[in-house]
Amino acid sequence: MKRLKLQLFLGAVVSMTAVVAVVEAVAPDARLALCGEGFAGNRATLSFEIPDVGRVWDHLPAMKMAPELAAKSGPGFVVLFDRYEGLGMNGPISATNVVCVVDAAGHTMVLANVARDGLRVP
Repeated sequence: MKRLKLQLFLGAVVSMTAVVAVVEAVAPDARLALCGEGFAGNRATLSFEIPDVGRVWDHLPAMKMAPELAAKSGPGFVVLFDRYEGLGMNGPISATNVVCVVDAAGHTMVLANVARDGLRVP
């Protein structure tokens, strides 16, 4: 955040100084869009980076095993949705408690009805 100092002159006698906060624009993370953020009203409730996609269970220990994820390695990005409309691995889905995992290459995996018990955010 940058701060600007403005001086306002009121007539010839009075002046006042105001400090105005300017918030710099930050582009949203493109990986949110890969997971369907904004599509059909989807709104992510939480997102975070993980050091190893194949160890996503370190962060979501109650999630059922997904062999496709276990076989991957490298950094990733996890997005949680309470409600989700979009395309899953087997076609269109309308689901709750959805987790989307993006690997370093930008490939996504969308999993529905994922238990979030014990969620650990880095």
